Amino acid sequence: MTPRGLRLNNPGNIRKTSDRWQGLAKEQADPSFFTFQSPVWGIRALARILVNYADDYGLDTSAKIIGRWAPVVENNTEAYIQDVCNRADWMPDETVDMQTYEDCRKMVLGIIHHENGKQPYSSMEIDEGLKLAGIVKSSSKSATVAAATDPKVIAASVVGTATVAQQVIGSISGVWDGINSLGIDPRYIMGAFGLCAAIVASWFVIDWIKRRRSGVA
Repeated sequence: MTPRGLRLNNPGNIRKTSDRWQGLAKEQADPSFFTFQSPVWGIRALARILVNYADDYGLDTSAKIIGRWAPVVENNTEAYIQDVCNRADWMPDETVDMQTYEDCRKMVLGIIHHENGKQPYSSMEIDEGLKLAGIVKSSSKSATVAAATDPKVIAASVVGTATVAQQVIGSISGVWDGINSLGIDPRYIMGAFGLCAAIVASWFVIDWIKRRRSGVA
């Protein structure tokens, strides 16, 4: 009989929660586990969870990652860790990075095999699922993940937006003339416009991060 995870296109056996994953099937007949439209969406969700483990909890070893993925209350966690490590050629306490293609791919393959007793997907399907999750072969660390989690990148985006807005105002002499004719100090206009631009940019960045971490983005 085909394992449940493969039947549901959910090879990580991700349990149902309030999360609205990309690629969910319209019909969710199983009472406990998500059903995805195709295997690549189930692989994507699995990879996104692993990336979130690194982002949100700082989990950086197989022992820590599998310990959270398959807790002892319902799994033989030690056997799970050892199985994944044997397949990936890792030590349980060896540092791994789920934001890199190589490590995330090995972890995904190990989890799929352990959950289903086999790993039936092609390299193309695995890589497509990882790509949808923002993990690509050509980069040591996903540019999407880096941009969404690095405070310096976020700050630069906000400041850059405000700066460009101010430069646009400063470059249009007609705007300056109009402001001066009204007896208004142009510095106040520049400050207000820059602040509005920064607020809008911040909102878009924060909203995108929330959607990414929930699996929606």
